[in-house]
Amino acid sequence: MARQPDATTPNAATEATRRWRAANPERAKEWSRQYRERNAEDLKRKQAEWRASHWEHRADYQREWDAQHPGYDREWRAAHPSISEGYKRTRRERFKAAFVKRVRKAVIYQRDQGLCQICGSAVPPDDVHLDHIVPLCRGGTHEPDNVQLVHWRCNRAKGRYLMEEFRELHPNFQPPPA
Repeated sequence: MARQPDATTPNAATEATRRWRAANPERAKEWSRQYRERNAEDLKRKQAEWRASHWEHRADYQREWDAQHPGYDREWRAAHPSISEGYKRTRRERFKAAFVKRVRKAVIYQRDQGLCQICGSAVPPDDVHLDHIVPLCRGGTHEPDNVQLVHWRCNRAKGRYLMEEFRELHPNFQPPPA
C-alpha cells in the first residue's frame, strides 16, 4: 500500500500552500506584502548575491531577449523621444559637469602598462576601454587621475560601483571569456 503524503511531506505542504493561495488571493497578497516589508534588507541582500553569482545567466538572457527583439531599442526611442532625449541630456550634462581635463586612451594605456586594472590581464591595444574609478553618477570627474584601463566586460561588470564595493560583491571575479 502506497504511503499517503501528510503535512510534513514537502510536496504536500507546497500543494496545500498553493491551494490556500488560490482560495485566498487577497490574504495571500497582503501576507506577501507584509513579508517583503519585514524582510526588505534581507531580500535585497539575497537578490544582490544572486545577481553577483549568476551574471552569466543574466547576460545570456539579455542576449537571447535582444536577439528575439531586434530593433526594440531603436523603436522604443522613436516611440518615446522626450524620455530618450532626457536620458541623453542627463548623461551629457553629467559629463559636462564632471569634465576636468581631456583623457587620451593611448596615454592611459601606456600609464597602466596595457593591463586591465580590474582583472589584471593584458588588454589588446585595439580593445581599449576606460573606466571611471569614481563613477560620474557618484560625483567622479572626467580626468586622467580618475580613469583606468579595463576590458569592456570588466567595465560592464563593475558598473557604478567603487572598486572596494565591487571587490566586496565579487571577491573571486573572473571576466567572462571573450
